[in-house]
Amino acid sequence: MKQTAVDWYEKEVNSLFEKYEAKQISPTDFLIMKHNLFYPAKEMEKEQMKDAFTDTHYYTPFDSHVAFEEYYKEVYEGE
Repeated sequence: MKQTAVDWYEKEVNSLFEKYEAKQISPTDFLIMKHNLFYPAKEMEKEQMKDAFTDTHYYTPFDSHVAFEEYYKEVYEGE
């Protein structure tokens, strides 16, 4: 089973928390590193959404990419 973006984010945050508890990283480093995990998780989620969109719509690969980008911008970026 493919790992979701949420699963990946949870695993990474737990790993950081373990390092913080072991005093391997400072509280400030923990917060910065945790914050920086958000961006790859968001990108991973978008890719997973794109895969699901493509799987459920009957387009050519190019058309499905264009259709997904339009859908994503409309729904998630408010354009």
